[in-house]
Amino acid sequence: MKKLPLLFLLLLVISRIEANLVGFPDEAVQLGYQPNKSMAVWHLFEGKAKDIRQLSFDRASSTQHDTVFSVKSSGKDWFVKIVSVDLEDEKPKHFEYEWELKAQPEKYALLEKVNGKIVFADRAAFFIYDGSLYYVASYPFVPGKTIDSVVEQYIKAERSTDSVMFYKALYRYAQVSALLNFDPDNIPKKGEDILERPAQIYLEDRNGFNELYDETQDTIYLIDYPLDHELYQVDIPVKHYMYAIIELFDDPVGEEVCGVNNTCLPIIINIFIRGYSDALPKYGYDFLSRTIGNYILEIAEKGCNDELEELNISIDDEDKDPEDFCELKKQLLQIMPDLNV
Repeated sequence: MKKLPLLFLLLLVISRIEANLVGFPDEAVQLGYQPNKSMAVWHLFEGKAKDIRQLSFDRASSTQHDTVFSVKSSGKDWFVKIVSVDLEDEKPKHFEYEWELKAQPEKYALLEKVNGKIVFADRAAFFIYDGSLYYVASYPFVPGKTIDSVVEQYIKAERSTDSVMFYKALYRYAQVSALLNFDPDNIPKKGEDILERPAQIYLEDRNGFNELYDETQDTIYLIDYPLDHELYQVDIPVKHYMYAIIELFDDPVGEEVCGVNNTCLPIIINIFIRGYSDALPKYGYDFLSRTIGNYILEIAEKGCNDELEELNISIDDEDKDPEDFCELKKQLLQIMPDLNV
């Protein structure tokens, strides 16, 4: 990112907040120049932050932050993310999206009925460090394990108690996905109609690392927000969820994951369909079963033909073997023979 003069940066910050970031609340402030990122965090909490610690993280698992911290303040634990802002970027980051969504509780209230919660920022600010502009925001720490780690435990568990946790997590994951994407009262007149609607709430980059499952509360927590402001038709985010499930298992038809009889594949699909149908009872089990099955079949077909890029979703397919997807397609048609081929 190109470094800009301090005064010019300050003027751009002011103009951008006032002109473009209309969704920001009054709490989003300008901290000005900071000698380091830790000091910016300290100022974000108005000098009341304690035990500020920079955390290590897998950059490959998130595109939502550059630096992360843990903080104690007011007797609570907080997660703080810092993101660089390139004011010359042709596609600017829309940090205001989550603030606009936070101000519309009617949009996400339904998630609570299926134990789904979006973790919103508590406070946010802009600051300048080393000649560059940054956005910093704090979030309450929430309990739970990432869906990725739940899947990993399941693979290692071999039907132990961890497999029960996985079934519960996948069921909730499916319910939350359903209500993020579909209006439970707007029943489709035909199958194609459901694909052409905009998603109810679009959260990009769902990848198993930014969803947490807390078994004690049987709750899914959603973290990280889209930094663009596009409205996506429902098929894009739903394919993201379906592909994420397949990708988390890496090799969903491999013996080391599903056993010699591939017993976990029908379990995974059936739990996901049941979660969707329970969250969207007016849509009907049969309709959702065909819709979800055909989504997964399309992913398997594209992967088998080495055409994953045609799904129009952001995926890393460099290490994906077409033969695995061909086998997945075969297994899927054995489980659900009435799918469209």
